[in-house]
Amino acid sequence: KPTNSQTCNTTACATYSWQTGSWGTCSVTCGGGTQTRTVVCKRNDGVTVADGNCSGAKPANSQTCNTTACATYSWQTGSWGTCSVTCGGGTQTRTVSCKRNDGVTVSSTYCSGTKPAASQTCNTQSCNASCTIRHPIGWYGAGRLNPPHCIEYYLRPGGTIGTSTLAHGSSAMRSARYCANGQCWGTIRYECDNGSMRITSKTCNYGLQP
Repeated sequence: KPTNSQTCNTTACATYSWQTGSWGTCSVTCGGGTQTRTVVCKRNDGVTVADGNCSGAKPANSQTCNTTACATYSWQTGSWGTCSVTCGGGTQTRTVSCKRNDGVTVSSTYCSGTKPAASQTCNTQSCNASCTIRHPIGWYGAGRLNPPHCIEYYLRPGGTIGTSTLAHGSSAMRSARYCANGQCWGTIRYECDNGSMRITSKTCNYGLQP
């Protein structure tokens, strides 16, 4: 008796699966961007077919990337150094650098805005420092010396020198030693100051004319 059945359609049934491509370049280098890839449903013979043929959730075709915070740059300044002079206008300097937010010093080209000054003028007040030396004003009577007077030398901005007369014992004089009765030749030493430090000292001879 002839067989009443036979095998048929022996070709393997088609299968379908999701196929993903490589992730593309991120849209930004920092701060969080997006990158994409292709996602298709393919038959086992390599033919791309409608998504409905594939089972399971479709893989994502985009994702966030480069989420590390972007570096920031700012000017950093050090403390001002000591002024080059105590009066009359000098200069003081400080360090100025461009730094990344992690503390690394980088090229100034990374920082925006005007670069802070690295130097400035300082101690612009007039110089009042006085340096006084003894100077006899005149002779009286029988050769008795007028109470000793002084010439005050004081510095002006720019280095010019001015003078004015001051009596012995002026605040411009730190100390002095002299012949009290004016009857002898003696030695006088003046130490001059600017109120906080000695500027100079000078020793002079004075007394009665022989």
